[in-house]
Amino acid sequence: MGVMLRLLLTGFTGAVRFALRDLLVSLQNKPRHALIRVAVFGAGVAGVQLAAALRHAGSHSVELFLDDEPRLWRREINGIAIQPPQILRERRGDVDQVLLAMPSLSRSQRRRIVDDLQPPRHPRAAGALGGGDHQRPHPH
Repeated sequence: MGVMLRLLLTGFTGAVRFALRDLLVSLQNKPRHALIRVAVFGAGVAGVQLAAALRHAGSHSVELFLDDEPRLWRREINGIAIQPPQILRERRGDVDQVLLAMPSLSRSQRRRIVDDLQPPRHPRAAGALGGGDHQRPHPH
């Protein structure tokens, strides 16, 4: 009877350890679609630190680095390409957010970069907004 109990306890302990290991591995390997996909604007020290912090947090996936310095283009940081900011127009669907990692910029320089990164706005005719002709009510 003692041998049977020992075998059962050993088997149970092994099963619990495997279940806990699988649970921990699944929690660490979140599905890629659950991560916020980001582009980091700035491939300097601040950009590298930001990417490392995001990777460590496990909530974001750095898809690309953007930098306006041509000599950095086609280089990589941890296997992630450094590309010109203009590429974002083509890769807009690949990222959910653009994070600015250039702490020495002035407010006006940051504003210019943010304005340049905004998608183009297409004006719409007023009739397209309301879906038809609208008449003003007549005063009685």
